[in-house]
Amino acid sequence: MSESFVSRSQYDQLVADLRLAESQLERARLSIGEAAEKGDLSENAEYDAAREAEQFFLARVAQLRERVNNVRILDRKIDFSGEIGIGTRCVIKDIKTGEEETYTIVGDGSFDFSRGELPYTSPFGSGLCGRKAGDEVVIQVPAGKLHYKVLSVEMVE
Repeated sequence: MSESFVSRSQYDQLVADLRLAESQLERARLSIGEAAEKGDLSENAEYDAAREAEQFFLARVAQLRERVNNVRILDRKIDFSGEIGIGTRCVIKDIKTGEEETYTIVGDGSFDFSRGELPYTSPFGSGLCGRKAGDEVVIQVPAGKLHYKVLSVEMVE
């Protein structure tokens, strides 16, 4: 897995997800022991379900540990230069329709598009990164070219 950038809040959420998965794995392992005490394992559905849960959470823990080990927290507060990047909120205006949109640029982790979060690795997010208020930008997306003007950029974290 290659290194990716996340905000501090995304990193904290990732660590919380890891801790939760670890506790669920421990509970699944306890369930295996309890089911095994009930006798014949060849026809013990409770034991089989507990083993499946253990395998699921074992894979989840491994996946989350790898992710935690391969992320870099990007703290742009110190050197904010007015450019769009991780941890910034920007207001842009569609030049064609005049419609304004607000996005918060986030790292390459989980994001909520319904809250206006946009990963910097997406075609749209990467097209905005590095731009400043007043810039006009053409963003190439799978559906074609989009033309915007950056109205404002501010830090959010």
